[in-house]
Amino acid sequence: MLALLSVRRDKNIWFWFGIVPAGFYLLGFVALTFPLITTFSERLWARGADGWQSLWNLWWVHKALLELGQLPWDTNWIHYPYGVSLWTHTLGPFNGLVGAALYPFLSFPQIYNFVVLFSFVASGLTTFYLVYFLTKSYVPSLLAGYVFTFSSYHLAQSNAHLQLAATEWIPLFILYWYALWTKPGIMMGAMAAVMLGAVALCDYYYLFYCVIAAGVMSLWWLVQFRGLPRAQLKSLVAFAAVALVTVAPLVIPLAVELVRAPVVGHAVEKNSLDLVQLFVPGSNWRFAEWTRAVWSRWQMNSAEGNAALSISVLVTLGYVFWQRKKLREPNVLLWYLLLLVFLLLSIGPVLHWNGNVFTAFPMPYGVLTDLLPILHASGVPIRMVVMITLSAAVLVGYGLKLLFAGTKATLGVGVVLALLMLIEPLPKDFSMMSLKVPSYVTALGSSPDNAGVLDFVEPDIQNRKSGGAGGKAKVLYYQTLHQKPVGFGYVSRVSPGTLEQDTRLWKEIEALHWGVLCRIYNFRYLAVDPNEKLDFDSLKTVTIVYRDKDAIVYDLKPGGQCGDEAESEIAK
Repeated sequence: MLALLSVRRDKNIWFWFGIVPAGFYLLGFVALTFPLITTFSERLWARGADGWQSLWNLWWVHKALLELGQLPWDTNWIHYPYGVSLWTHTLGPFNGLVGAALYPFLSFPQIYNFVVLFSFVASGLTTFYLVYFLTKSYVPSLLAGYVFTFSSYHLAQSNAHLQLAATEWIPLFILYWYALWTKPGIMMGAMAAVMLGAVALCDYYYLFYCVIAAGVMSLWWLVQFRGLPRAQLKSLVAFAAVALVTVAPLVIPLAVELVRAPVVGHAVEKNSLDLVQLFVPGSNWRFAEWTRAVWSRWQMNSAEGNAALSISVLVTLGYVFWQRKKLREPNVLLWYLLLLVFLLLSIGPVLHWNGNVFTAFPMPYGVLTDLLPILHASGVPIRMVVMITLSAAVLVGYGLKLLFAGTKATLGVGVVLALLMLIEPLPKDFSMMSLKVPSYVTALGSSPDNAGVLDFVEPDIQNRKSGGAGGKAKVLYYQTLHQKPVGFGYVSRVSPGTLEQDTRLWKEIEALHWGVLCRIYNFRYLAVDPNEKLDFDSLKTVTIVYRDKDAIVYDLKPGGQCGDEAESEIAK
């Protein structure tokens, strides 16, 4: 890496290119989110059902790899006993690998919080390396890393979707792909493939965006070179060879799963970029009330609806374009091209402006989904803002370099812009969730067997057919504590086959076929709200093994024997 950055090795190199930038981004995270750091061991830095789901992801990757000795992309520990494929789920295996390494030292909630913090420090650091490679200017590169890692997009997504917090490998892939064309060699191609594999382990959305970026950059260089030089061809061959090892094993099973069992993605019309969002801070900004009249018109939730570039960044982008000839860097326009491509795609299939949808103005994303029907399993084009932000961060590096190297007046302007960049991203307080553990969960954990659990204690899954995501996700958190398989679950995408199995299981529960649930489905424990009246007349051997004001836990198999209820027709 240091050789690629053309940095001379000396005794201070790790200080200036390791400790200082990492410390700068760590300090930035602590300052922007304070007092969040003081709750590291007490709360989960997340909100809603997706937070519990992401915590479960960390636990499951560790459980699968280190305890069960299996790959983590299939499980019957949720949607027990028939299981569910996790290939289309937002598993985020890279975060899980970090968790597996840290588990001897930290609890899973602490690991979750560490991964959030790590994503900010690492994303800033890798962007710093990318921009320094391009500009050879230290302070502007530091600030460019700050712009990317503390963008409104990253701050909002990191509090809601742990896999989307993991933006740290994207800048390194872009760096090596750029170097593949400008400093070609087998190592550059191989490293680009390694970095793309790391991106794939974080999130499939980001993998797709990197592939688009690589395509745009390749076209740029093919035009510049008026063909494909031999040296670059060797780099591309090296990339392809290594990608067969680092990327193909992650992508091919996903494609097969989507063909075998198509799943439905998000509603694209509610998750497309409204152009106003690039200029107006959303609900995650510290002073969001100032802009409520604008962001309240947007259709998506608070995690997706924060995409603004700060005023200082926008001003710098305009300045760089105006003064681009002074940079004497012909490839600076490449970053504007990348920004424009992802801007057009992030808008979705039709134009969105100020809360209004203009169906008469089709956009490129619609064409892309026609060419790649697999995209219907995603449906969140606004997340391409991550690439808009990265392109903007690179241009910020160029702009600050130019301003700092100019006259006293331009230096002053650069300092003012830099100071604004430090404070403009100020987010509202991070959401946090209590880690309180109900006593019935502890009681379940004390049982030595691994029989299945049906947990219906959470309020929003009392209506079992349409159980809410929050209750289902909370059950996943409880599973990480009692360590037993559970019925149903909360994953991002469920195959039609699993949904059909879920429906059969619901029917058995509604029919009160306790013997079938015990004997055929191997459920032993049933946890419910104390106020729920259940009829156990058909299964006389059911006993209560735990009761308090919050929950009752029934044992459907006391003494190791299920009841003598007649076999259900539903289960046949």
